[in-house]
Amino acid sequence: MLYSLQFLRAFAVFAVLWVHAFDNWGGIGVDIFFIISGFIMLYIIKEKKRNPFEFMSLRIIRILPLYWLMTFIFIILGLSLTELSILNIIKSLFFIELGAPILRVGWTLQYEFFLYLICSIALFLSYKFTSYFIVIFLLVSSLIVDIFLFPERAYGHFLEFIFGIILYYMYVNTKSSFRFSKKAYFGIFLIGFFISIFTYSNFFNELGFLQYRFLTFGIPALIMVYAVLFYEKHYEFKLNNFLFLIANSSYSIYLSHRIFYDLFMLNITRNTEIIQYYVYGFFLIFVGLTLGILVYKFIEIPLLNYLKDVYFSSSLLSKIKNWSIFKGGFFDKLVMK
Repeated sequence: MLYSLQFLRAFAVFAVLWVHAFDNWGGIGVDIFFIISGFIMLYIIKEKKRNPFEFMSLRIIRILPLYWLMTFIFIILGLSLTELSILNIIKSLFFIELGAPILRVGWTLQYEFFLYLICSIALFLSYKFTSYFIVIFLLVSSLIVDIFLFPERAYGHFLEFIFGIILYYMYVNTKSSFRFSKKAYFGIFLIGFFISIFTYSNFFNELGFLQYRFLTFGIPALIMVYAVLFYEKHYEFKLNNFLFLIANSSYSIYLSHRIFYDLFMLNITRNTEIIQYYVYGFFLIFVGLTLGILVYKFIEIPLLNYLKDVYFSSSLLSKIKNWSIFKGGFFDKLVMK
């Protein structure tokens, strides 16, 4: 296990809690998550060598059930800002369109699931070409989404996945002898952190969007992820139990905190006096963390364990996922024959 990635998950989800509590800076947590995803997907493809069916099935089990549950809770509590119709619910549940789903934080999952789909398709190819296919597809997707569909935003989140892929190859190919000091890695992390604060303060446009986000937040996020990853590559990395718990709970925290935040904000008028403003914000963060951890412990873990048991015990699924056509590197096997 890469403890550095766990630290980054904890940092990123705290940043998201911060931006939703105080409405400033912490949006970079999303960009960190995207870079981590690019790194991890390449790690799974290259190191685990799962077949396409198994890869996508495990991603679906990991992401969809809890997201669906939180979406329905959001609907039942009357928190949706989107017009509720069968069509809109289906679109939200299955990431059919790019935009704001009913559970608003789900917009990031639209990008994530697109990455999973690309990766599962790439696993049909030769292992030598999977990375090229993924990168090219992400570049084309970024061109379509950021230039033609949403030019006023041009977030470039698909490019942030590529940042993570680049980091993966740097990580596995960098020799242990080439390293900075511990203080240097800490300094690099702080440089990325302060650049992100600077870009947040100076590059929001009149629509409230951080245009060219892959540069203004993506590059600082890349610097921060690089610093933490490569620190662990060269030095011992310790992670205390609390941060480890937050990291493991990060998905539950990410999905569930929006429900509490929106409920609280509907019923409590925020005082703008500085002390009360920050007391209010830190209260939201504390309760968001606490509820997210409880969701992780009592909903996400039991749900995942049950679904994985069903998946791995199903004789039909076992046969399907072992069919040769579903095995990764399928075209490698054709050449070998």
